[in-house]
Amino acid sequence: MKKSLLVLLPLSLIAVSCGLTAPTLEQAPAAIAVNAPAKPQNEDLSTNFTIVKTDTSQEELNDNVISKKDFVVQENARVVISVPIELQRKEKNRELKNKLRNSNWRSNQVQNNRDLAESESLKLNQADVAFSTAEYFNKAEQEIEKSLLRKSFTVMDRSKFEAELRDRREKKSDKNNSKALDAEVSRLRKQNKNGLISDQDLIGEMEAAENRYAIDSSGSTREAGDNELVDISELIRAAQEGKNQADYILQVNSFDINPISDRQLYIAEQDEVQTLFTEHPGLIDAMYEKQVATITQPGFFGYLNAKLIDVKTGAIVWVGEHRVESQNVTDIRVKMTMSRQVSNDTNIQRLVSRFNTNVKKKHSELNYLSTSAHDKNIDKNEQARRVSTYNSSLAQYKQLISNVPELPEWQYSYSVAEPNITPNFPSEFELKQIQKTSNDSQKNHNAFLRLKDRLGRHQSKIAKMVSKELIATIPSAE
Repeated sequence: MKKSLLVLLPLSLIAVSCGLTAPTLEQAPAAIAVNAPAKPQNEDLSTNFTIVKTDTSQEELNDNVISKKDFVVQENARVVISVPIELQRKEKNRELKNKLRNSNWRSNQVQNNRDLAESESLKLNQADVAFSTAEYFNKAEQEIEKSLLRKSFTVMDRSKFEAELRDRREKKSDKNNSKALDAEVSRLRKQNKNGLISDQDLIGEMEAAENRYAIDSSGSTREAGDNELVDISELIRAAQEGKNQADYILQVNSFDINPISDRQLYIAEQDEVQTLFTEHPGLIDAMYEKQVATITQPGFFGYLNAKLIDVKTGAIVWVGEHRVESQNVTDIRVKMTMSRQVSNDTNIQRLVSRFNTNVKKKHSELNYLSTSAHDKNIDKNEQARRVSTYNSSLAQYKQLISNVPELPEWQYSYSVAEPNITPNFPSEFELKQIQKTSNDSQKNHNAFLRLKDRLGRHQSKIAKMVSKELIATIPSAE
């Protein structure tokens, strides 16, 4: 682009008429001074876009579900949910740990010792800070119950069945202990009759036996630990024979919430910014150079596997499994702060300044040579030499102003900031690293709790979705 402004720079020609005849010098043409063009303003290219969550594949879901031919759940059919033993263990251990954490050890030492022994007997380690499968199963189970109600099931409270099973166990234990006590007493009486123990010893031994076989309903099962856990066979018997009967058992075979590898999302592939990148291809290069061309999304998955059992026949009438990932439950909002600015302004200013300086310098030189040629104190030969020098300089000046520099087009560079991502979840690994420093200060501790809570809400959404979508596939009378 040729940017110029013509400025007349008068050249004073001095005529001296004493001695020599004043030389006739060619007047220099008007000088051309170049003005630098106005620098374009920086352009804000910041943009916001949303990476929309991906719907779960209905085709894949249907492939993972099968029902008995012509099976349809009738309205108000009674159903109870069966939880895997492993989940029962985790939930039991979580409850015990919470109870121990909130209890007063000194005032409840006996009970605390029992809780601690039972927790250790479960042989579970739930120190993982990112998630607890048992905790999120509570969310999943609530969603399963809601989905079953939508299917017109009558959902039975599992705790009623578990209480009945505990009563049966205690009665069985009471009966077994009574038989054992009778056998012990009979043995002691026989020893006394045969003179092996005295009457006094007989009384002491019988009291000890009675104490040994006495049943503490609150303690015997607590110490049993695993005996409080309910397996599917017990639940089926309770559903068939107990006070609270059910038509179906929904057996949850497996439920998991676990981390998956990070997902890389390429910003340039998002529809909302395609036009922007087409107009500004240098923006892509700037992103890669700044290493912000991709968004890293830590993720988790929820998995549920279940089957529906007809209590009367024992037939499996429906089986299904389903998996949901972070990308299926959450939109990601991204804010990109970007700008375009001139990058060659300094070079253009330098070209303009150099040209104008040379013109000014040459113009001053011509003024000096003109004055020198009109010096009255020189002889004719010297005057001729100075005129020749002036004419040579004038030719150079003409050459200079006839070659006004053509200024280059504006060139641009791009600035890109780190993307602002909402919601921005830490990975399980990152959360563990943050936890390590969470006790260094109150600020660190609060930051850790906020991240953990945010992640917890996200995983709850996963648990709810995987449950809702899978149970919705059970055929029911509409």
